[in-house]
This record gives sequence, C-alpha cells and structure tokens, in this order.
Amino acid sequence: MGGSDALMGYDTLLERSNDGILMKIHFNEGSVLEGFREWQELEGYNRTEINTIWVLRWFDHSVLKVKESGEIVLITSNARHHLNSIGMNLEIPFDKDYFSEIFGEPEERRSGVYTANFKEGKIWTKDDEGNILIVHSNGESVEKMAVSFDLD
Repeated sequence: MGGSDALMGYDTLLERSNDGILMKIHFNEGSVLEGFREWQELEGYNRTEINTIWVLRWFDHSVLKVKESGEIVLITSNARHHLNSIGMNLEIPFDKDYFSEIFGEPEERRSGVYTANFKEGKIWTKDDEGNILIVHSNGESVEKMAVSFDLD
C-alpha cells in the first residue's frame, strides 16, 4: 500500500490500470483528464478494493485526483512547483514528485496537498511546519499544532 507503488504509472497511468483500459480526454485549453480502474491491496489479510480513479491535470499544472471510494486530492500549481523544487527538480510537466503525493498514503502527504475523504466526512491539509487543519462535514474544525522546540 501507498509508498511502495506510489510512483507506478508516472510515465503512463496505463501501468496502474487493472483492466488495461485508460480513458483520456484532452480539453481545448490544454487540460487532460485520465481515468482508469485500479485494484489496490488493503491492510490485513487478503483484502483488496477496486476503484475507478480520475486524474485531472489542469493547463496551469494543478492536479486533482478523484477516487471512487470517496477520496479527493488537490495539488495547486504553486504547491506542485514547491514539491518539485524540494524534490527531484525536473522540468514541469515531466516532474513526478506530486505523483507520490496523490497516490501515496494520505497521512504521509506534505504541505500544500489538500485531501478530502467523503466516507470520513472531512477535508484536511498540512503546512510546512507540520500543523494540520481538519474540517469535518458537520462544520467542526480541528487544528493540530506541531510541537517545535527552539533549542538555541
């Protein structure tokens, strides 16, 4: 789960496809929408799930992933440039640092990545210092402040 196969399909999402079918739509302004079925292992013995996943890459380099099971991940253009600059620093759109964020474990996502889970009824993000903001579907918000020590 997560990190071990997060970069699989970076060159072509067809590698992530369970049935070998990749749907691809090109929009006039330069955005691309790709959809496929993914079979993913879950925690525990012999547990899997199959989901349809849509990845929208906007013309401004923002990325949105929508998973049938209720997960949505958004990386804005600015956040994608930041992830690229602290990672492999490849030329956009050939970068792949954002890819491990949208297909990796939700708890391990870096700052600038917004995640929503409709099953859990929440939206959350983390900043550069590790502070976490969570907004629940009932309107309740939770701020988790990262502990930092100034040892100087």
